[in-house]
Amino acid sequence: MPRIATQPPSLKRSSSGSSPSGNPPRSAQRNPRMIDKRPSKIEIRRRQLIKLAGPISAVISGALLLLLLLALGQSTNPSGMMARVRDELGVATGLKIEHVEILHQKQTPQALIDAALAPSPGAPLIGVPILNYPLEAARDRLMQIPWIAQATVERRLPNTLEVDLTEHDAFAIWQHEDRFVLIDRSGRPLPDVAVANFKQLPLVVGEGAPEAAPELLDALGTEPAVQKLVTAMVRVGNRRWDLFLSNGTEVLLPQDHAPAALTRLAELEAQYKLFERPLAAIDLRQPDKLVIRLRDTPAPTITPATNPSAAAATKPASASARIKPSSASAHVKPSSAPAPAKGAQ
Repeated sequence: MPRIATQPPSLKRSSSGSSPSGNPPRSAQRNPRMIDKRPSKIEIRRRQLIKLAGPISAVISGALLLLLLLALGQSTNPSGMMARVRDELGVATGLKIEHVEILHQKQTPQALIDAALAPSPGAPLIGVPILNYPLEAARDRLMQIPWIAQATVERRLPNTLEVDLTEHDAFAIWQHEDRFVLIDRSGRPLPDVAVANFKQLPLVVGEGAPEAAPELLDALGTEPAVQKLVTAMVRVGNRRWDLFLSNGTEVLLPQDHAPAALTRLAELEAQYKLFERPLAAIDLRQPDKLVIRLRDTPAPTITPATNPSAAAATKPASASARIKPSSASAHVKPSSAPAPAKGAQ
């Protein structure tokens, strides 16, 4: 049989450049997803920086290690070694103090703060390498300022020193030997501030007054009718108090149980309006007696009907207590000078 030669059908290329199947060639096809996934210039730059970060970190770490080894080799004192490392790092970084932020400063004089923060007496703070600055030493100097109760000193890199203060609160004005000074609740003097700016504070006078004042002022706070009239509190013999009122009356408090005596005084005022009378003195030193002295007459004018004990002095005055303009025990002598009231010393 004769052989019939067969040839594969010729592939005719389309004039449009399409494949036999009618689809465009692969090179002509476009994939939107592939286009979207191409990195931007910023992303390419970021990847390059990440690749460089490793070597840069290694160089910095090596430099720090070298400084540490140098310090170890030149110092046998551990504390001196750490100080040298700190100094070397401070110089190597080039970071310096350029700003100082002081928080919660109210009364502390700025000159005292500046002197405490100075690295050495009279030396400027600005320009000191921030890593070399001794934080603990600065804090210790700040704590020596009377106004400061607590202080923290911290670095805020690259160039800021932050100082946070907690100050004592002025509690009263203390008059001692013709001098006036502010004190806090513990009796600690708070100097270097104008006392005239604190006229609203109570005035305590005499030796031992700063330490004893909190108890008395707390007791007065519970008796506003008495407290609002008090202009000065005088410590007598460092044992007891005399109160001077704005109406000119002097109140003598006992050595013991002063808060109870103030309660008794407030009750008598509410019942007899003592503070509206021309009284020179109200003597409360004896718990079972009340001795008062008029400005022009030394005679007692109020006599309690009962003699309560010291423990009962905090109870309201007896309803039977009566006002006696004159009595057998009152010796009025208009022509003579007023005699002091007879009470317990």
